[in-house]
Amino acid sequence: MNNERPTRYEYIYEQAFCLTLCLLPVISVLVPRLAGVSAAVAGLVLFSLFRLVYGRSPPIAKAAMIWIVALVGLAGISSLWALDPAAAIKDTTRVALVLLPGGLLIGLCATVSTRINQRLCRLFPLFYIAGTVLLVIEVYCGMPLYRLIHHVPAETYLHPDDDNRSIIFCTLLYIPAVGLTSSLSGQHQTSRWIVTGVFSLALLLVLFKTESQSAQLAWFLAALFAVAFPYRLRTAWYALSGVIVAAILGAPWLAMVMFRTLSAVVNKLPFFGEHNGYGAERLEIWDFVARYSLHRPLYGFGIEATRAVGAFDTKQIYQKGVTVLHPHNFAIQLWMEFGAIGALLAAGMVAHLLWFVLNRMTPAQQRIALPSFMACLSVSAMTYGIWQGWWLGLLVLVTALTRVAPLTPKAKQPQEAENGFR
Repeated sequence: MNNERPTRYEYIYEQAFCLTLCLLPVISVLVPRLAGVSAAVAGLVLFSLFRLVYGRSPPIAKAAMIWIVALVGLAGISSLWALDPAAAIKDTTRVALVLLPGGLLIGLCATVSTRINQRLCRLFPLFYIAGTVLLVIEVYCGMPLYRLIHHVPAETYLHPDDDNRSIIFCTLLYIPAVGLTSSLSGQHQTSRWIVTGVFSLALLLVLFKTESQSAQLAWFLAALFAVAFPYRLRTAWYALSGVIVAAILGAPWLAMVMFRTLSAVVNKLPFFGEHNGYGAERLEIWDFVARYSLHRPLYGFGIEATRAVGAFDTKQIYQKGVTVLHPHNFAIQLWMEFGAIGALLAAGMVAHLLWFVLNRMTPAQQRIALPSFMACLSVSAMTYGIWQGWWLGLLVLVTALTRVAPLTPKAKQPQEAENGFR
């Protein structure tokens, strides 16, 4: 164990590292579209300064970087056959500028020591409370911060959806926040419960009021997997991985079957239909994009191809219009853009991630990583286009905080050092 006191520059770097991770969620709640830029800049700057401060090469999450490079590489290659090659190159560049530096940030977070971990455990819950309280004010008081930041007059009507990105942010950061709070050592357990209770109450107030069904479902799914998944049963992990992989590989055909058999039923359900949700609309979008994707089943139509299609073959039963920016489902989007090659890549990433969580993480880490993964997966499967910069930035931040959150004295890594980075 390295018990030496940090140098002045190490101390400043570690303080900046912790403060950056704490500020990113608050910035992203206020201005969620900056999330991609913020995460990328943070990863690039912190990674670049590491060698100057510690005199050695920065740690790299090799597996994560390999998958990121493979994904970015496939996106770039797809410009050769894309419907709009120039746009494909531009989109690939934008994705690379978020994911590659984001991967560097994940590598740093995966190697923090007890000292940095405990600093984050003290600071992050307070910043997270600030973010959730700001959201409560936004949701219940007519979005004053949104109006201030975007210069919207008080008399102008704002749709509640305008705050959805911020709400998704706080929702997906909930489980890492719980993990960091529970990892704090040397504190009375009552204090941890109070802190967790405060930000849990604030988030639940937001979820009760919001129209973001994606956030509500993501929180429910995360809570369900946190308390009900049989973590000690390896067959449960294999079954979960198999189901997700099968759904990704069979997404186009599954989408078509679901639309034919479930759309009318879903449209009558109180939560998903009857003008309260977009369940039937989503099923119809998935259906016509899936059918189009099978015109090039091997390699697809290139990154962001959906927006380049002039008109899809649709009867417009629920979803009006013959065009769509993205299919609101990551698996169908990958089939549309990269065909079976993209689906196999995504299936491999999911299988490897779940294998890593099962075999390389402690039980405490698993209870943070799996619920966070399932929450992100549910939003990716129902709501946003996967290449939106703010969404990629959020995924990077959730992954980074998930790697930090469960590092406790009760669950140390074998190679852990007390100070700095391993």
